[in-house]
Amino acid sequence: MYGFLSEPFVARDGLTCRFAPGMLAVFEYDMRDIPDGILSLPASVFLLKSYTDGERETNLSWGGNREIKKPGVVRIKGIAGGKYQISAQLQQSPAGMHQPFLRDYRDIVIKPGVVNRFKQEFPTIDTTVEPGDVSVEGQIIDSKGKPLKRKLVILIPQEGELSFDLYYSAQETDERGMFKFVDVDPKHQYALMHKKRDGTYISRYVTKDAFVHTDAVHVVMADGRKKVSDQPKAMIEDLALRWSDGSEGCLSELQGKTVVIDVWATWCVPCRRQLPEVNALANRTSGLDGLVFLAVNIDAVHESWEGYLEDHPELDALRHGRLDPKKNSFSFKQPLPYQVIIDKDGAIRAAGNGLDLKAELSKLGLSVPAA
Repeated sequence: MYGFLSEPFVARDGLTCRFAPGMLAVFEYDMRDIPDGILSLPASVFLLKSYTDGERETNLSWGGNREIKKPGVVRIKGIAGGKYQISAQLQQSPAGMHQPFLRDYRDIVIKPGVVNRFKQEFPTIDTTVEPGDVSVEGQIIDSKGKPLKRKLVILIPQEGELSFDLYYSAQETDERGMFKFVDVDPKHQYALMHKKRDGTYISRYVTKDAFVHTDAVHVVMADGRKKVSDQPKAMIEDLALRWSDGSEGCLSELQGKTVVIDVWATWCVPCRRQLPEVNALANRTSGLDGLVFLAVNIDAVHESWEGYLEDHPELDALRHGRLDPKKNSFSFKQPLPYQVIIDKDGAIRAAGNGLDLKAELSKLGLSVPAA
């Protein structure tokens, strides 16, 4: 008699196996009804079965890659019932991220002895207007502040990682470099992106909390970097911070003071090496009026930062704050450790990796005592 088991097994003494003949199943993946505006073909469709051997887990393909080049149905016969995964994706990802494309990954259950039909799941293009929807608007400029017209701007949900399940129609900047997305669902946080000349993307993150205060989030996105000069740079964006004493605040609280900012993370080894040096410099300059050394942590886990400070009480010459990821509309992407010096007027006077802090402070008329 022929039969099958729906789960892998290892034969051993005393094991009784019951076989169910004739209960083979059929899997069908229906791609006949493809919505307009979604790139779907040619696609690769896999039916995957998870197999665990001790601590190792492997996804085995049942029947291999099933290529589909035109609307139709992928059909796989003679399979066992049980838990599987569907993996269906456009064979070649689109050059840009502005157009939705097929990426269907999900767990399914195959019932034995019947035809199991599954319709493909496509990204949603949000064109509906719901109560509470907001608008997101802004401007793109070049490194000299000149508006950039006909730039394609993309708005993609980002909950930890970019989510390609929800799309808004890409927008093109007008003659003034302006763009506007309307009827946006405020329950998500988003990556606001546009393509630079070198083919990479520049991103600005619009968070959930940003939607709470206004129905239009104004964003300026600079395309390119300004060359370093001796002239004061633009005022730094106000940072929302959680201080080490548990209170909440922002960088603007230190307006009127010269602020040395050391951006760091507990997982960054060079950062951990540099913090004692910055702390020592802060101790040496403690007699200088109006000078603050601020250590800004960007750890994703709040407890990691708190635990590190508890283990290193000697770093007490620094004012400690953690960048609040929910209340800042951007993501810090510079290599760490990164330092910034802001003068009393709020202008950035120096920024980068490996700054000579003593020399930079002397340019502002602040003499650092010898060690």
